[in-house]
Amino acid sequence: DKELNAAEAALTMTPTVANRLKLAQIFMKRQDYPAVIATLTPALDGYFADDPMVLEGLAYAHYYQKDYATALTIVQKICDHESWLPKDYIKLLRAQLFRALGQEGAAKAAYAELIKSYSGEEARIEYARLLNQLGEPAAAQEVYADIVRRAPHTPPHYQLAQKRWIDEARGALKQ
Repeated sequence: DKELNAAEAALTMTPTVANRLKLAQIFMKRQDYPAVIATLTPALDGYFADDPMVLEGLAYAHYYQKDYATALTIVQKICDHESWLPKDYIKLLRAQLFRALGQEGAAKAAYAELIKSYSGEEARIEYARLLNQLGEPAAAQEVYADIVRRAPHTPPHYQLAQKRWIDEARGALKQ
């Protein structure tokens, strides 16, 4: 509460975007998504209307509230901006949103493109899950096999960080 009170006081005294982002991060940690939205939305007026950090925070808050359509609108704004290269985690969120909204074709295309550059196994696992859902188990098995095949050739810290996903791929191959 001390950190929250200090951040709220700082925002009251100096209503900057930096202070809004700091307070929104505290609310995000507390899973208070309406508060994140209430804190960041005023920053969309004026100079910071297209700030990627503000937009990312809003997109995740809407996603966690299961307001997928609003989250996707925000993510598309990030992805379509002419001078930004969206980070892979935003591309992953976009694919997840397509899937959540029942846009399987768009999700499949987004995952297929994302796995070419994503530095982790989560995108591959989610892609394989989607392939299974779409009735393409052979393609899903190929993705799982690729994860398991590559795992021993990655550094130990990567294997540890990606253990959850690697284990899921191994389990899927055993079924």
